[in-house]
This record gives sequence, C-alpha cells and structure tokens, in this order.
Amino acid sequence: MSSASSRRILVTGANKGIGLEIVKKLLTDASNTFVYLGARDEGRGQSAVKSLIEMHPDWQDRVDLLLIDPTSDSSVAAAQRKLQAASVELYGIVNNAGSFMKFSDMLNLHLYGTKRVNDALVGLVSPTGGRIVNISSGGAPTCVAKCRADRKELLSRSDLTWEQIHTLAGEVDAILQTLPADADDTIVAEATGVSWGLDGYGFSKALVNCYTAWLQMQYPSLIISCCNPGFIETDLSRPYAEKSGKTPAALGMQPVEQGAVVPCKLVLEDSCARGLYYGSDGKACGFAEVDPDDFES
Repeated sequence: MSSASSRRILVTGANKGIGLEIVKKLLTDASNTFVYLGARDEGRGQSAVKSLIEMHPDWQDRVDLLLIDPTSDSSVAAAQRKLQAASVELYGIVNNAGSFMKFSDMLNLHLYGTKRVNDALVGLVSPTGGRIVNISSGGAPTCVAKCRADRKELLSRSDLTWEQIHTLAGEVDAILQTLPADADDTIVAEATGVSWGLDGYGFSKALVNCYTAWLQMQYPSLIISCCNPGFIETDLSRPYAEKSGKTPAALGMQPVEQGAVVPCKLVLEDSCARGLYYGSDGKACGFAEVDPDDFES
C-alpha cells in the first residue's frame, strides 16, 4: 500500500484520453503521488488501471480505480462514502470528465457534474494548499469573446455568484428548448446572445471558468484553477477533424500526452495562483482572452 505521506489525487474521466495521460504524468513526475483513476464504467476503469501497472509494475501500489460518474448524484455519493470509509485526505481533484453531447447533457456533465464532485469531496481535500483543477477548453474564451455584449460582460467576470451562473445556464438552456431542433448556429447565437458552436461546448466550459472563480472565493485556503489543456487529438476531437475533411495534424491538434502538461503543472507546482484560468501555454489569462493555438468554437 502507499505510504501515509502520499499525495492522493483524484482524476475524473480518466480511463482514456487526456484523463489517462494526467494520471500517467502525475505518477511519473511526482514519486509521492497516489492517484485515484476515476471512471464511470468499472470494466473500462479496471482495464485502464491494468494497462498502467503492466507498463510500470512499480505503480501497483500507487494507483487504484474509483468508480465515479459526475452526472449521477448516487455515484458521486458512493465515491464519497468509499473515500471517507478509508479516511482518505485528498491532496487534489482534477475534474477532467467531459464529452460532446446535446447542450443540456453537457451542462449536467461539465458545469453541474464538476460542482457535484466538488461539493461532495471538497471536505476531504487538504485544507491548507489542497488543489482543485477544473478542465476547461480554449473554446471557452473564444465563445466569450464572440458573445453579445451583455453576455460577454457577464462571462468575463470573476466575481459572479453561483446563483448568477446557474441562472445564466438555465436561461440559455430554456431558450434552446424553444428553437427548432435543426436550428443552425447563427440562429441559436441570435436567440441566446451566446456564440454557438459544437452544440454549446465552449459556452458550457465558459460557465466552468466562472464557477471556478466562485469556488475559489468559497474556499480561500485551497488553490483552485481551471485550464485549457490544448487542442489535443482524442476520441472527442477526432470527429471534429473528420468533419472538416482535414487530418488532426493539419488542424494543429497536439498528441494526447501534451494535454496533461498544464493540468499537472497546476496540481504539482507551488507557484500557481488562485481562482484563475490558464491557457494551453500554462499562463494565466482572462476569461475572454482567446488562445491562438486552439480551435474556434
């Protein structure tokens, strides 16, 4: 078993893609880490853990599966009970789970799922200097920069209350319900005041950025941040390349390993600021500051 002095870190959505690379990098870069590989599917999660141990037998006692589905109250509660029963103190949480789907489902995963996990587990995070990293996207500032003026002003702020964030999310979702299912991005943008693309992926992540700043205000002793991992080739982004008719490389997508660099920096480095959004270059930037190396959303 790992030593009591290990820094225990949970990474959600970690059975593949960027999440799995974050797990690998945390185990590689810091010998005092123990990582809970969070997955919603037990079979895929166990397979991921097995692949890590086969690759590095010395990681046998440094990684374990934690079943957790951020969209499910019962799943998150079960994960909380398991960690509490083992008297676990977490050094950090990386909320990585994400997907492309219809907007209401993306909201439930990206915004409310992230909040659901943090609400349940923040009490287990080391109260002095513990870390929470919420994975965002370069599509977030790109979306904010192109929103209607009032929406842009709101989404650029770092002092929104949770009620304001929740209200804005619900407002946009409610407008969407009134539009035809085949409404194009221009029609959606005009109706909602939000720059629209990829079914609202960028907007859902812009809300995550605002939520991150709010969460930091609630827990000032923790180091809480959000970040753009970069324009990375994964199962999620590959269809975007296929739709464009270009290869991932031609679009500028980076290898999946690159997607772990900034999240791990925010978990492991001492110099990280609180409550900020970090671009794919690892530098803090504004909520409407577009990353030139990322995709348009």
